[in-house]
Amino acid sequence: MSPSPDGSYKVAVSSDGPYWIFAFYDAKGNPMTEDETDFSSLLKVYWCWDKGNRLWVYNSDDGWTWYWSCDGSQWTRTPYSTSDISPDPALTPPEALYPEYVPKVPSGPR
Repeated sequence: MSPSPDGSYKVAVSSDGPYWIFAFYDAKGNPMTEDETDFSSLLKVYWCWDKGNRLWVYNSDDGWTWYWSCDGSQWTRTPYSTSDISPDPALTPPEALYPEYVPKVPSGPR
């Protein structure tokens, strides 16, 4: 499991089947949310935490960027797009998220 920057949460990322699964836990290891995505496990995903305890994921299959945020008890997955009408300037994917071959910051499928 990978802890969030402040240690409040942990995530386990696995691909035990056709899709990537993101399982979130509190600091004590108690399960909070498990999200079986539609990201094919045959393809790569890149992920990292930001300073706001959001988990960011770049899906190399379709070029989309996603983030999970927690309201204190439940994690929610949200697509990220630089073309949002009023994007939150605090919501910027960490540069470490993307592999070197990807232009910074992708906003959707190519």
